[in-house]
Amino acid sequence: MPRRDRRFDQLLTAFFTTKPGGMGMGLSISRSIIEAHGGRLWAAHNAPHGAVFQFSLPISEDVADRVEARRVVGPDAVIGLTE
Repeated sequence: MPRRDRRFDQLLTAFFTTKPGGMGMGLSISRSIIEAHGGRLWAAHNAPHGAVFQFSLPISEDVADRVEARRVVGPDAVIGLTE
């Protein structure tokens, strides 16, 4: 298993940067916005260099209802566009 860089654990921390002149706010702000909407942001190593960032957000009940309706009626159905 590759040795984990100690900086990796700090990537989502405010004011941490690996860039010269960087502010270290981008990922922290992104995480705050995603978490405010009930989501999650995480990072994984991208061997041999770098990182991969991913996030997930919960689906709203309204969107879930539309997705289910399209599944039942068919993918070409126009649902909920006129409200």
